[in-house]
Amino acid sequence: MQTLAKASQKRINRLRYNLQMLARRISGEGAPRRVVFLHIPKCAGSSVNALFKGAIGSSRSARVELIDDRIASRDLERRIEAARSAQFVGGHFGKEVLEAVRGDAFTFTVLRDPFDRLRSTYGHFHTRREGNPLAHKVPRMTIEEYIASEDPEILQWTDNVIARQLAISHDRARSLAIDPELMVERAIANLARFDMIAMLGTLDVDIAAAAAAAGVPYKGAMPEENVTANRASKRSQQALSSLDQSLRDLAAPRVQLDLAVYEAAQAQKAKGPTADIAAQPQ
Repeated sequence: MQTLAKASQKRINRLRYNLQMLARRISGEGAPRRVVFLHIPKCAGSSVNALFKGAIGSSRSARVELIDDRIASRDLERRIEAARSAQFVGGHFGKEVLEAVRGDAFTFTVLRDPFDRLRSTYGHFHTRREGNPLAHKVPRMTIEEYIASEDPEILQWTDNVIARQLAISHDRARSLAIDPELMVERAIANLARFDMIAMLGTLDVDIAAAAAAAGVPYKGAMPEENVTANRASKRSQQALSSLDQSLRDLAAPRVQLDLAVYEAAQAQKAKGPTADIAAQPQ
C-alpha cells in the first residue's frame, strides 16, 4: 500500500513536471525527449518505473505505456501504437518491441550481475504474496530445485533472460529457435544502440541522464520499490542469500549467455559516453 508520504511526494513531482511542461510550451522550447526503458526482471525496474511514473503520470494516462511482449498479438499491437506517442514507455519486452516504439526517444536499460539477478528472481517468487505468477510452485521449492528446473514457466524467468531480451523478446518461446551464439552476438550488437546502459550498483548516478532527458525531477537517489528483503520472513533467508560456488556451478547454464552480454556491457560502459545524450536535439 502506498504511504501518505509517497503519495504526497508523487503529487509534488507531478505538479513540478506539469509546471515545467507548461513553461516549455510558453517558451517555445517544446517537449522533452520521450524515454523508453527496457525492463529486465529484477534489475530495479519497479524503482525506475516509480521515478518516471511518479512525475509523468500513471499507467492509465496517455503519457505512460507499460508493455509485456508476451501478451496476445492484437493487444501488443495496440500497446505499441500507444507507446509511440507516450512520454515514458517501460516493460518486459525485447529488442523487437524496442525498435517498434523507440522513434527519437532516449532508450536505456539496467543490468546487474547475472548470478545475482537469477538469485533475486527466486527470492521474488519465493516471498511475493500478491501478483505472483509462480506462487503455486516456487514457494515450495528449494533454490537448487528452482535453478535446475526445466519447467517452461520457470525457465521463462531463469534461462538467459538478459541475452534473450536484448536479442529479440522477453518471451522465451520466441528465442528457442535462435542459435545461442547468434543470440549473444545480436544482444551485444544491440547494446550500442541504447543511449545508456545503467548498472544496478551505480543506478543512483546512472539514472540522472535519463531523468534529465525526460525533464523528470531527480534528487540523486532512486525510490526503493519491490525490494524482496522488505517482505521476507526469517524462514526465507535462503531466498536472499548470494549463490555459493556449488549453486553458481549449478546455475552456469542459466546465465552462460547473460554473462557474455554483461561483460560486453561493462566494457562498453567503461569506455564512457560518446556524447552528451541529455543535450541531443529533440
